[in-house]
Amino acid sequence: MKFLRLKRHRTRRDGIRSVLPVVVEKARKFGRTLREEKISVRRDVLITGAHHSGKTRWLARLHAEAPGVWRGREVILIRCVNPLAAWVDDPRVIAHGEKAWARSWMQLRAWERLDALVAWAGEVRAVVLFDDAQLLTGRKLDVAVRLLAGARWAVVTASDEVRLPISFRLALQRRRPQRINLKSEAPYDATAFVVWLLSLAALGAGAWQLAAAIAGLNLLGRGRRAARQT
Repeated sequence: MKFLRLKRHRTRRDGIRSVLPVVVEKARKFGRTLREEKISVRRDVLITGAHHSGKTRWLARLHAEAPGVWRGREVILIRCVNPLAAWVDDPRVIAHGEKAWARSWMQLRAWERLDALVAWAGEVRAVVLFDDAQLLTGRKLDVAVRLLAGARWAVVTASDEVRLPISFRLALQRRRPQRINLKSEAPYDATAFVVWLLSLAALGAGAWQLAAAIAGLNLLGRGRRAARQT
């Protein structure tokens, strides 16, 4: 099991206490520490793991301690499940947009607001935190790739690296991120595995008709239009 520990060190001249994020690995929750790994604050980070593995909680804690983790850097949290309107709902982005376009925020078009977000992140070289990046599609994906290009550093969470959109994944891989994988204790459906075992058992017993029927029904239930876990 892996846990995020935020080690607090000396108070800096600006009055903010320095924070060092560390990944602690234990055999059980209250067991002894097996291994510690520092999370780099001068490098991109990719955190992967199944549902309920703690990715969002880790990102929220890093965001809450952002002034101590990334000294002197602006930090913005992008929840990819939220609409684009929520991405730009930030006082820093609003102030930058009104200054850049010389109009009030309410008068700006949707694309002008998104451009203001990207321009602000690139101008201040912000640290961008992307939560659930595997959900990026369409316009969200385009904005996220532009944000990543202008970001000083990025922390990305996803269910799996291969599930990231290809354009975003390639852009992130070029930045050579530190990779952290979390395990989940949430139960998952093992029906398909059991069904294939039954099919093989029937085939081994000589009942090939039964094996074919079981395998065929399993394939029909897992087609393109079938319900599936994300």
